Amino acid sequence: MIVKGKVLKGEQKATKLGFPTANIEINVDLEPGIYAGKAVVEGVTHNASIYIPSKNPHLLEAHILDFDCDLYEKEIEVHILNRLRKEVRATDDQKLREMILNDVEMTRLSIGNLSK
Repeated sequence: MIVKGKVLKGEQKATKLGFPTANIEINVDLEPGIYAGKAVVEGVTHNASIYIPSKNPHLLEAHILDFDCDLYEKEIEVHILNRLRKEVRATDDQKLREMILNDVEMTRLSIGNLSK
C-alpha cells in the first residue's frame, strides 16, 4: 500500500527518545501496529519503520532509517510493505526505546528478506 501526505508536527515523543518520525494523515484503514516499509523523500527511497497508533489510526508515523533532515510541511510517499507486530504499550520511556530499537532491527531484516 502507498500513502502520500504532508509531514505534520507531532508530539515529539519519539524524537526525544532518538527516533524522529515523519507524521502524515492517512485516509485508509490500517490495523494499528508496527510495519516495515519505505519512505520516498524528494525522489530518494529510504527504509522506514512505520507506526499506526490505535488512538489515532488515521495518523502514520514513519521513522526513516539513517535519515536526519527537517521534513515539516514536505510531501512524502510511504510504501507499507508488511506488518511486523501489533501495538504494545510500553511501561516507561526506557522500555519504549528498547521496543523501537527492536522494531528498527526487524525492519532492516524484513526489508532485506523482501529484496532477496
